[in-house]
Amino acid sequence: MELNVVNLQEEIERQFKNGDVPTRLNILKSLLGKNDEASIGCMIEAMGDSEWQIRKEAITVLSKAEDKTRIIHTLIERISNNDNVGRRNAAVELFVHWGKVAVEPLLFHLKKVNEDTQKVLIDTLGDIRDPRAISTLLSDILGEGSLEEASAGFADNLRSAALEALGKLCPPESVEQILPFLNKNNPLLTFSAIKALELIGSSLATPRLIAISKEKMFQRAALEALGVIGDLSAIDCLLDSFHSSSENIRRVALKAIIRLESKQNDKNKRQVWQSVKAIYNDQDYTFLLSITGHADPLLKGGAIRVLGWVSEVRSVPTLVSFLNDYNDDVVTAFIAMGPPILPELNKLLDRGVWESENTRLAVATVWGEIVHPEGVPLLIDLLRDNAMSVRKAAAHALEKMRSKEAIMPLIALLKDPYHEVQEIARQTLLTMRSDLPKDELIQILGEQSASLRANAALLLGEIGYQPAISHLVFLLKDSDEEVRRAAVYALGSFLPLPQAVKSILTALGDEDYRVRVAVLKALETIPVDPLLNDLSSLVYDENIWVRSALARTVGSIASKEGLQILLKLSEDSTGVVKISALLALGHRREPEILGLIRRHLASEDRDVKKAAIVALGTLGDPNAVSLIAPFLDNPYWELRAAAAVTMGNLRAASDKLLEMAHSDEDPLVRDAARSALSPHPDKTVS
Repeated sequence: MELNVVNLQEEIERQFKNGDVPTRLNILKSLLGKNDEASIGCMIEAMGDSEWQIRKEAITVLSKAEDKTRIIHTLIERISNNDNVGRRNAAVELFVHWGKVAVEPLLFHLKKVNEDTQKVLIDTLGDIRDPRAISTLLSDILGEGSLEEASAGFADNLRSAALEALGKLCPPESVEQILPFLNKNNPLLTFSAIKALELIGSSLATPRLIAISKEKMFQRAALEALGVIGDLSAIDCLLDSFHSSSENIRRVALKAIIRLESKQNDKNKRQVWQSVKAIYNDQDYTFLLSITGHADPLLKGGAIRVLGWVSEVRSVPTLVSFLNDYNDDVVTAFIAMGPPILPELNKLLDRGVWESENTRLAVATVWGEIVHPEGVPLLIDLLRDNAMSVRKAAAHALEKMRSKEAIMPLIALLKDPYHEVQEIARQTLLTMRSDLPKDELIQILGEQSASLRANAALLLGEIGYQPAISHLVFLLKDSDEEVRRAAVYALGSFLPLPQAVKSILTALGDEDYRVRVAVLKALETIPVDPLLNDLSSLVYDENIWVRSALARTVGSIASKEGLQILLKLSEDSTGVVKISALLALGHRREPEILGLIRRHLASEDRDVKKAAIVALGTLGDPNAVSLIAPFLDNPYWELRAAAAVTMGNLRAASDKLLEMAHSDEDPLVRDAARSALSPHPDKTVS
């Protein structure tokens, strides 16, 4: 809808007053990109609309306006005149979206607007998280020099908001500037200071928080902050509170202990567990068991985990009931308890509690982590479970036990309907390679199940059993493509034995392209210079993936014949083949390569262009710098990122890269530019 500019304000006001939601949305969309005063005024008016869709669209359209500073000033004036809540919230969302642009105008108005608006501006500065606001909040609002006198002109709710904003803004070393507000004389500011210290998350605050946690009024807030900060030195304080006479404080302390433990490395986690175990008693068991059914997931999960830390086997019957929904906390607790829980689990097995698939899955997982031979019979039984997830977990658990009893049941699992189960069964069998029945695996190559034949072939190749080679060669003529492909991979394990090379080359004529690709992948492990005559015809293979794989296979060949194959593939009509060829060419050092790759920088296929950029970086020719530099300004982020990486490989640091590292609109490009600059001491990124 295009409106006459002269009458725009009146028309918009009429439409917004009388039009329905679709009409008002269309009007807003028509204003996209307009920066005249009337259009901006209409968008600001729409930010206070009664419909959230209108407010949201107004934010979207207005966010693209050019004169952001003028808009910010106008909005602050509107919301400071007791304007509606919708416009106020929309303005805050817009300010946060604009971020740094909004900081100076917000600070300018901070002392000029009414108290309600001041709080809104302070909260917004905290959400923007720009350090330029720190000085104003500390000195002007809080009164950095004399806390009570210098800030006497500001209400406590503003000072409270300033503290919490500083919690989002301040670096850890600024903790000392917040600590004076833990003075207990002003509870509101003390609570806000605790919250700010929690947000900053520095261990520098731990001693003062421990001290103030002794004050009943502030105990809960201080304990919560100590848990979030995660400083191990707070564990004794938290454990003291865990034995509080107040059940509410016990719960707060429990949650804090769980949070603290989650932030530790493995060594410190064990130290937390030992500390809890040292003070644990029967009253704690009763307390923990009573809240294992609590609605708060952190409280419930915390109780369960602590029962695991202290190896409280008495809790197993209760905790098992939670496994119907596969409770991660229960699994973690059982693993922490270790072998002592196994007899209790076996008792429960006899009572038929394993009817739940999730319970069987959890127990298989637990036994796999505890790694105890007592679990082998059950896990073997679970290999025949009707649930795929349970069979998979049981096979994975047996991998760590390496029990000979499990070999034949695992071999039977090689024909499981699900490929991922077959894969885990095969990997588990490989851990027992010295005990595998090689001759029986050869016999399995003649089984009716194609999956069984394929997996047996892969196993024989992976364990390097040379007497199997002739049997694997026979499988190259199998009726099933998966079996033929497995035979190729298995024979590839015996390269460069002449018998294996000769046999595997015959599969280049296989009718299934995946078998031909498998041959090329297998040949990547050996020098293929003598085989170029066998491979050169694949330049014209009908399948693009075969031609693409050929580029990778011959990429390491230093001869002119190998180069000619790559040059033909680089002119292939399909992008994916060109890309593989270009990437392979980048690893060569012939003088003509630079010009060959350069031509593909002009490709209309963006992926081919990107491959050419990357190849020039691999090539390492300093003459490529001038070719790559223009791509640092490319509109497509993936090309800018590739160019940045390539400039780094060429050790070509520049002011442009430094600018990209700071201000490129795409985070992946910024990361690429930072990585490119990191080896260059003369260019630093802060």
